[in-house]
Amino acid sequence: MDEAPTRCYRPDELATGLGVSRRTVYAWIRQRRILAIRLGVRLRIPSEEYARIMDHGVPRQPKHVRDDTVCTES
Repeated sequence: MDEAPTRCYRPDELATGLGVSRRTVYAWIRQRRILAIRLGVRLRIPSEEYARIMDHGVPRQPKHVRDDTVCTES
């Protein structure tokens, strides 16, 4: 089943929302504490993940990766 594309955020948008540096967000992505989707050379954070992080913070443990999200260009 095809899902409708979801809004995705750039890592710098998440960094601004959390009050941390872009470098910190990229480190969390490498540690798999934040789900990010690679679009070519760019990384994007799905809106569901963005909302979860804004509501509950960044988890201390790595997340299981889900790669079936389709992003719209932001």
